Amino acid sequence: MTAKEYLSQVQEQQNKILEQEEYIQRLRATLDVAGIRYDKERVQTSPDPDKMAHTFSKIFEQEEILEDMKKVFVDFRIKVIDMIHQIENDIFRKILNIVYIDGKNLKECAKDIGFSYDYVREMHIQALSAFDKKFPQ
Repeated sequence: MTAKEYLSQVQEQQNKILEQEEYIQRLRATLDVAGIRYDKERVQTSPDPDKMAHTFSKIFEQEEILEDMKKVFVDFRIKVIDMIHQIENDIFRKILNIVYIDGKNLKECAKDIGFSYDYVREMHIQALSAFDKKFPQ
């Protein structure tokens, strides 16, 4: 695994957390829609009372999964921040933090630290190389 692939896992995990939160929101939205219309209900049948209970239990399960994902994410993010902090070059550390921890692209990074995009792009390559040397995967 390259340094870029390893560091990119921070954003990937964060994106998975956002997807999980959206999934839970969709499940909650089904509770709003799951109302019973008695004017259209046939007399011979009854609504399924377990449907709402099933949805509640599904939401509860997914919220537990989300909490586990957040714990793993926080631990991994702290580990990566600590690893980046061990890189000796200040510019490399700044670039790696901005790109992989803050989730910004190289253009935004260049703007944040006040260097040209081309310079930041070159420093980014060198920073990844320094990370690879410091932490061979």
